[in-house]
Amino acid sequence: MLYFLELVGQSVEVGGKVGYLPIIARQGAALQIVRHVLGPEPIHESNFTHVIFTGTYEHAIDAKNRMAIPADIRSQLVREQAAARTDANPDAGPINLYATLGEGRTLCLYTEAGFEQRANELDKSELDPVQLLAYERVLFSLSRKLELDGSGRLRLPDHLLQRCNLGDTREIIILGAKDHLEIHDRNVWNQTIEQLLDDQPELLMNPRLAMRKKSD
Repeated sequence: MLYFLELVGQSVEVGGKVGYLPIIARQGAALQIVRHVLGPEPIHESNFTHVIFTGTYEHAIDAKNRMAIPADIRSQLVREQAAARTDANPDAGPINLYATLGEGRTLCLYTEAGFEQRANELDKSELDPVQLLAYERVLFSLSRKLELDGSGRLRLPDHLLQRCNLGDTREIIILGAKDHLEIHDRNVWNQTIEQLLDDQPELLMNPRLAMRKKSD
């Protein structure tokens, strides 16, 4: 099964059917276009790229543990939600994000689709079953689905704030990390990123170099 997503005037092949793709199709929108061109044959949206988070934003957590999601990220989430609408599900409902703890007790946020994809990938994990069970028990028990309010804010759960690496700080950095968002202490992150760039300048390599395999 082949998908050609960002091609103008090219064909799209799904399950042996070929249709014409007349406009640029990006992310979830490609799913709708393929359905329109090729008909109602089932296509799993998980095969398409979801939101890619980028950028660094200075924000704060208020006295009620609420944190505003940056406007351009909210726009991405709205677009993904709109692309997920189908005739059978015309109302995608509120925008939700999953909050959980990541590496180093970092507070992380995933889209619903992104979190479900991570969960499904665990079924193919090569970890020892005992280790996998322990990991899943921690991951899913600490995770919480959060709904954005009308002002684009999330209320961060007390149990995650108590366990994450933010301490008592209210001044934070929200940073994009490809498939998720991370929340860091602002001062700690600013020091960390400068130290990383000084100690590991190779991290600023051209992205194409990161795809190259090391020669034997």
